[in-house]
Amino acid sequence: MSFLDVLPRLDFLTIYVMIAVIGIALSAVWGAVCWQHRSFISARVWFVGCIAQAAGGLLLPFQIGNLAAPVASLAFGLIVFGFWLLWSGVRGFYGRDLRIKTAVGASALCSLLTVILFDNKEHLAILYAAGQIVPQVALLRLFLKTRGRSIGALIGCAGLFIGLTSHVIVVVMNIVILAGSGPVPDWFALAALTMVGAVMCGLLLNFGLAVMTIDHLREELAILANTESLTGLLNRRGFEDNAKGALMLAAGPASMVLCDLDHFKSVNDRFGHTAGDTVLREFSEILRSHLRSVDICGRVGGEEFAILFPGLSLSEARKRVGDLRKRLNQTEFKSRGEVFSVTASFGISERLKGEPYEVLFSRTDRLLYAAKDSGRDRIFSGIAGLSQTVNGPEDEIRTHDTVTSLLP
Repeated sequence: MSFLDVLPRLDFLTIYVMIAVIGIALSAVWGAVCWQHRSFISARVWFVGCIAQAAGGLLLPFQIGNLAAPVASLAFGLIVFGFWLLWSGVRGFYGRDLRIKTAVGASALCSLLTVILFDNKEHLAILYAAGQIVPQVALLRLFLKTRGRSIGALIGCAGLFIGLTSHVIVVVMNIVILAGSGPVPDWFALAALTMVGAVMCGLLLNFGLAVMTIDHLREELAILANTESLTGLLNRRGFEDNAKGALMLAAGPASMVLCDLDHFKSVNDRFGHTAGDTVLREFSEILRSHLRSVDICGRVGGEEFAILFPGLSLSEARKRVGDLRKRLNQTEFKSRGEVFSVTASFGISERLKGEPYEVLFSRTDRLLYAAKDSGRDRIFSGIAGLSQTVNGPEDEIRTHDTVTSLLP
C-alpha cells in the first residue's frame, strides 16, 4: 500500500475541524498577548485574523444543500481575510501602514468569485488555492525584503513555503484535470495532502510570529531597562553599555563629556520638584538638539548627564559643548510667576588609544568636579591631565530684572 493510498483516510470533515480548533487555539494565544500588551497593534491584528480563520473553519463542514454556495463563499472569504490580516500585522510589526482596506477588498473579491465558480469543482479548487497563494506570497516577500530577519521570520518563511507548495500542487492538479492531458491524479489523496500542508503553513507561520513577538517584547524590555523615564535619555547602565560598545568599535578619536546642572537643588527648594523636572526635560531636549545620530547621551545621575562623541577630537567636542552651554545660558525657565536661568559645569576628555571606558569616565569626572570647584558655569577639558578651558561669564550667572540668579 502506497503513502497516497493511506491519505484518503484523512477525511475532509476531520481536517475542517482541525482547522477550526487550531484557529481557536491561536486566537486564544494572540488574545492573551493583546491583553497583556495592549499597545502592541500587530498582536491585535493577528488576533482578529486567527478568529476569522477559526470562523471560516467552523463554517466549512456546513457546505450542504441550498446554502452550500453562500456558506462556502463566507467561509473562504474569512480564511483569506485571516491570511491578509496576518500580512497586515507583519507590516505593522515592521513599522509600515497596515493596509486593512487591501485585506477587506481581496477577501470580498474571493467571496464573490466563490459564488460565481461554485458549480465548477476544478475552477473552484484553483480559486481556493490562488486566493491563499496571493497573501502568502505577499507575506513571504515582506519577510525576505526586510533587513535583519529574525529566526521567527525564517520559521514563518518555512511555513509559507509549505503552504505555497501545497497550493501550487492543487493548481497544477486541477489544470491537468481541466486539460484532460495525462493521467488524472488521485484527487482525494492529493487534496488531503495539500490540506494538511495548509494547516502546517498556518501553524509554522503563527509560531514564527510568536517568536518575533517574543524578540520584540524583549527588545522593548531592554529599552525600558536602559532608559530614564523622565527625560527619555539612557540611564547610567544604558549609557555605559552603549558607550562601551561604541568605544570598542571606534577606530579614531572619541571624546566624553560629563555635565552637571549648577545649584539644581536650589531649583527644587525654591520652585518645587515639578519645576525641577521641567528643567531636566528641557535641558535634555537642548542636549538632543546638539547630538549627531552616532552620539550617545544619558542621564547618569540626578542632575548629571553624559555624552560620548565617537569620532570627535577634544577640540571638536569642546566646540559643540560651547554651543550647548551658550544655548542653555540663553534659555529662560518659568515657575510660580518667576523667570530664572540655570547654568551647567562641563568636563570634557579625549580618549587615549586603547583606554577603557572606566578610565575615560573617571578622568572626565575629575575634570567636571574641577570645573565645579573653580566656580561653576565652566568648561574644563583635557586629554591626559587637567588642562583647563574656562569659558565666561567667569563668576556669575546671567541676570537681569526678570531673571533670578540661582547662585548663592
